[in-house]
Amino acid sequence: LTVGGEIYSDEQSGTRNGQRRSQFPDAEVDYRAAFAQLEISLGESVSLIPGLRHDQFKYSTVEALFADRNDSETSPRLALGWQVTDNAYLWTEYAQAFRAPSLTELYADGVHFVVPLGPGEVVLNEFIPTPDLKAETSKQVQIGARWRSPALGQSEFNLELEATAHRSNVENYVDQIVLFITGRPSFDPITQTLVFPGQTTNRNVNARIEGAEASIQLRHPRGYLNLAMTLIDGQQRSSGEGLASVQSDRATIGAGVYLLDGQLSLGGELILSRARNNVPDGALATPGYAKTDFYASWLPGHGALRGVEFRLSLDNAFDKDYRIHPNAIDQAGRSIRLSVAKEFQWLR
Repeated sequence: LTVGGEIYSDEQSGTRNGQRRSQFPDAEVDYRAAFAQLEISLGESVSLIPGLRHDQFKYSTVEALFADRNDSETSPRLALGWQVTDNAYLWTEYAQAFRAPSLTELYADGVHFVVPLGPGEVVLNEFIPTPDLKAETSKQVQIGARWRSPALGQSEFNLELEATAHRSNVENYVDQIVLFITGRPSFDPITQTLVFPGQTTNRNVNARIEGAEASIQLRHPRGYLNLAMTLIDGQQRSSGEGLASVQSDRATIGAGVYLLDGQLSLGGELILSRARNNVPDGALATPGYAKTDFYASWLPGHGALRGVEFRLSLDNAFDKDYRIHPNAIDQAGRSIRLSVAKEFQWLR
């Protein structure tokens, strides 16, 4: 038997030069949740796992910009797992879920982005607040399989294969839609610029989302190779029209080597993203892209720096132009990051 709870608050506020920013009106939300699940053995290799979760939330804004609101939901789940062999495991699950809209989804206002369209022309895209968004509720079915070989062919290689497929019916799915240009331009005499209007807003739609994930991990004391793929698609159940904010299909290929008795890791990752064109009329589509990242990580195993990880990353190594759907602005070009991390274990 596993029981637990979650309690947290989220607050939002924004200023620029001491003045309040309309993009981020002062607001807060309090979340409370409790959950329980029981794992029941049905013989030596089969487990039945029923569970229950209760969520509730309350929103409020400063100066009563929008009406306060609260909501709650109790969601069940039921999973069945089968340890077919020591290496193979199969599972299936039916679950209901509940998600409250975020503060940004509800209250974002003001300018979202400004991008040049041509000489003397810009697009001015603005957030449209949607304080009446309803919470999402969903019903999902998922199946999966995992196979592990800790010593492949009596070698030092460790191979793991995993695949899942899922399908969800979502009531009041929060779909963010970026309308790049929504009307005729106007002339700004101060900047001498032709300004095209655009909007970013959220809406509730009843949606069907389905997809699959698969991964292969091959590990060795001297290195690793990872292959992964994520496929996802969604549409409105009433019309069959695509959703504006579903992420693009992706594939990743990662590889690396371990040096200095595993203290030094050198590796890289190729990310391939498919174009997302199945979007509502007027919504922003996104072209496919490929980008490559490299890293070097040093984790000393002894001395004063034991357990401290130093990581140097070269992101977008070949300086590709790309956008992550449904963003309208290109991601950063080639960039270098240095991070230092230390993990503490308080409980054993």
